[in-house]
Amino acid sequence: MKKIWDFIFSTRLMAVILVFFAIAMVFATFIENDFGTASAKALIYNSWWFEALMYLLALNFTGNIFRFKLYRREKWPVLLFHVAFIVILVGAFVTRYFGFEGLMPIREGGISNIIISDKTYLQTIVNDGKEEKYYEKPLLFGALSNNHFEVSKKFRDTPFEIEFVDFVPNAKSVFKADANGVEHLHIVLSGMGGRSEFYIPDGQTLQVGSVFFSYNKPVQGGMNFVKTDLGLLFQPSEAGSFMEMRSQEFTETPKDSVLPAQYLKLYNFPSVQFVVPEPPVKGEKKLEAAGKQEKSQYPNDALYLEIRSGNEKQQIVLQGSKNEIAERQKVTVNGLNFNIGYGAKGLQTPFALQLRDFQLDRYPGTMAPSSYASEVSVLDTDNKFDYRIYMNHVLDYKGYRFFQSSYDPDEKGTVLSVNHDYWGTLITYIGYFLMSLGMFLTLF
Repeated sequence: MKKIWDFIFSTRLMAVILVFFAIAMVFATFIENDFGTASAKALIYNSWWFEALMYLLALNFTGNIFRFKLYRREKWPVLLFHVAFIVILVGAFVTRYFGFEGLMPIREGGISNIIISDKTYLQTIVNDGKEEKYYEKPLLFGALSNNHFEVSKKFRDTPFEIEFVDFVPNAKSVFKADANGVEHLHIVLSGMGGRSEFYIPDGQTLQVGSVFFSYNKPVQGGMNFVKTDLGLLFQPSEAGSFMEMRSQEFTETPKDSVLPAQYLKLYNFPSVQFVVPEPPVKGEKKLEAAGKQEKSQYPNDALYLEIRSGNEKQQIVLQGSKNEIAERQKVTVNGLNFNIGYGAKGLQTPFALQLRDFQLDRYPGTMAPSSYASEVSVLDTDNKFDYRIYMNHVLDYKGYRFFQSSYDPDEKGTVLSVNHDYWGTLITYIGYFLMSLGMFLTLF
């Protein structure tokens, strides 16, 4: 045992740990740059071995204090260095296990006390019509890591499992032609946001903004397409026209009229502009990862799961992301009703913020923002005050720190970044102070 402890408290082991620590940070930087922050966290920062390195480093520093009797007066500067590292590591542990962060969006005049978590969770409510229970599991998926997981629980006397099947980051829907697939109607929308493509399955309705499109399932007030022996017919919900691309000639389409659908011609209505580029085609829609340049357009991930109970099983696809409250899906397996979602969860603060005014300034002669700020009111049971949050001017209140992060496209709302890590930050700053003091004392 003495040899083991001598090895753990040796300066050689300290040097090896620090070298491995530095190498891990270098690899994490490259992984984060190429595959995203989630991959860097899953492979390195949140891994058990990276945590073990920090535990071992803290143990090594502690042992060296007694091994080299650094508590003697003439060695106090070196003692401060060791204590500083230990305190900083303790602060890191407190941040890791007790701190959290997220976003708080607020509209002008609105009040909020809900933080949308930065972490993602699998949230499940199970009930049998008489009783219900809530289960949650934090999830972190990386492009290079093994993302598999399985949740095995028992609801009353009925066991169930939820197992990972597949994960698609920044999932976008693509259409794959297949002669044995379901027939789809291809619609291409054009507008201020650019070009958008949609495939509507046979017998279904799709809502795009405030407009409904249907294929072989007419709905009142919708743009209805129906396939008949005479071909594809179109019944518009409002008066408009279609334009022949080559001749630039317009043909009127009266409201509720039933006319043959026009291919490769631009339909122009007050609420929407679109083109039907081809006759209905057979195939299926699949989700695949968006390219690096498209990720901002497809923020939601797709999580494929299999739910099993008794002799029954069912696969579902959940879509969600961090900083977005999970949308739930309902499914029944073996008499158990599952209300399940993937994404962020809401964290409640003990007080509320009201956005009185959002202010945006631009560089003269351009539309580029130069600065933006949020005039807020803190609403607490025994306290109320006004505050202005802007770049590098943070609101600190009851352990919560609010930063100006972003704003709504219409400039009528703000997005505040929230950090709750009072003790972790305080302990870490104490460690920095001790390290600075140790450096100063070494001069004497």
